[in-house]
Amino acid sequence: VQTNAYTFGSALDNLLTDPTIIDTTGLSVEDHALLHPMRRAIDKNPIYTALFKYADRQAVFTESHLPIDIDGRPMTVPAKCKFDWWHPKLNFGGDLKTTESRTEEAFISAAKWFDYDQQAAWYMDVTGSDRFVIIACSKWNFNVFVISYKRGDDSYKSGKVKYLRDSASWWKLYGHTAA
Repeated sequence: VQTNAYTFGSALDNLLTDPTIIDTTGLSVEDHALLHPMRRAIDKNPIYTALFKYADRQAVFTESHLPIDIDGRPMTVPAKCKFDWWHPKLNFGGDLKTTESRTEEAFISAAKWFDYDQQAAWYMDVTGSDRFVIIACSKWNFNVFVISYKRGDDSYKSGKVKYLRDSASWWKLYGHTAA
């Protein structure tokens, strides 16, 4: 029996960012057994260790009127993002992920499939930061993968195109205010 990916990812996320709220309800016995080995693998990653040491966990940012430009038309949309970790002195943060990928190449492909570039661009624009980092751990071999997105790089640009497309759809349905 395999657990729903969201349930499993949330359990590992909580174990790493706030163990007082971990909820293992709905986890299969097999997936429950993976949590601590995956945590140990992530804890050994030097990038994770360096970034998490002084980071705020589960940091939420909101912007009631995020200015965006859709087809040359300035407008605003309400925005919210929740980082698994936010490093205030470095002014950037990131997200933790679990993955079925066994190799870095496979994880990069999965990140494209799941539009992590869109998440990265949105989070950077909501916070005004210039970087977003994803740290992921494989359920199969406990390999840890790191993807760093930077404002202005090709991934950021493609992610922004995606979130602007989605924002335009939202705006057409619900409207908001002109910038």
